[in-house]
Amino acid sequence: NSIAALVGEVLPLLAKTSSLVSIIHYSLFITKLLPVKQLHMVTRNPLLTPDNTFNLAGWTDRITKGRPLVEQQAILDACTFAQQIHHSQTLPSGQPYLVHVVTVADILVELGMETEVLVAAILHDVVEDQQVTLEEIETRFGPMVRRLVDGVAKMKYIETLNDHSYKVEEENS
Repeated sequence: NSIAALVGEVLPLLAKTSSLVSIIHYSLFITKLLPVKQLHMVTRNPLLTPDNTFNLAGWTDRITKGRPLVEQQAILDACTFAQQIHHSQTLPSGQPYLVHVVTVADILVELGMETEVLVAAILHDVVEDQQVTLEEIETRFGPMVRRLVDGVAKMKYIETLNDHSYKVEEENS
């Protein structure tokens, strides 16, 4: 797939030159471009089992391996929290919404991002989609994760404003 090939070339460059918030945002964009079944072209490890189910335990085992215990626990806590918050949400494919947030985090794992970035990626939609405050994110996961989640939410909001203004311009033409 040409999109996956392009992403595979561009993402490492972005990781070297962009802010952490931008990197998370670009990863979100990628997950919208590629169906979950094709994300293995960007990441080295499939997130779905052969029977097309999401393997959260396998994913967390893989990405926490070799990390200090405190970092392992932060990733597991973020997954547990996101799973609780998004428990009733599904993707258009019918898969749990958690597949989306973990896919974003998995792209960032491949780029060698730090644990706080991964935690923010896992939590990037909990404030926007649910009744979770940034203060709660900070209390549970620290000030850096709060800033990253807030930054991603603001970038998504700016993107929405840009989309809206483009549609207004089209309607007025």
